[in-house]
Amino acid sequence: MKLYAEIYPFTKEKNINEEIQNLENYDGFDIPDNPLGYPKIPPLLIGYILRKRYEGKEIIINQTLNSVEEIYIRSVIKGAKYIDSSIVFTMGDMPKYGNEINDLTSEAVLKISRTNNIKTGLILSFSKNDLTIHKRLKANADFYLGLNIRDIKRLSAFNEYNIIPYIIIKTKKNTKTIEEIKQPYVDFENLREYCDELAKYGIKSVLLSTPGDKRGLYNVLSVL
Repeated sequence: MKLYAEIYPFTKEKNINEEIQNLENYDGFDIPDNPLGYPKIPPLLIGYILRKRYEGKEIIINQTLNSVEEIYIRSVIKGAKYIDSSIVFTMGDMPKYGNEINDLTSEAVLKISRTNNIKTGLILSFSKNDLTIHKRLKANADFYLGLNIRDIKRLSAFNEYNIIPYIIIKTKKNTKTIEEIKQPYVDFENLREYCDELAKYGIKSVLLSTPGDKRGLYNVLSVL
């Protein structure tokens, strides 16, 4: 199973370089875009740093759509192609500065990205019912980041698609954050068992995150 680490977009070069170094044993990286709506270092810049260091690693650039316009998206797509990364589109969190725009849909930008031969993904929320999920899958993205997976058995209905579950890991340092975000999570101690169960349903890759514990992923590989 491929393991992707969610890179925390630190604003200081020293911290970013430290994180990249400590996560080097992961198969690939996913870089969020302005998490929780706060301005951070652009994912494309961190992706460029990663590519300079790791030529063969897989990189996923997250790009939010609710606060940008089409010309910017087209530029990001060109940047993603330049550094040979994938890109996943999401509406994003409410921006803490400025106004929401919401002129773009993920399906529309998927088509734009595809014309540039970029491996492109979309968000797939399992908080929706199966009918809604099947409609989403008709977009025929190259992959889907699976969120809010409370019941692993539901994956059996979608095993022909390339779904990468987004796993929120609870550590000793992020209990408060986990309670605030109110999304499904896995205890650090149970992560291996959880991933083994996912594999039974054809899952070949997972994206790991420890929100609220900026260095929580450093030790995760010890249990996998």
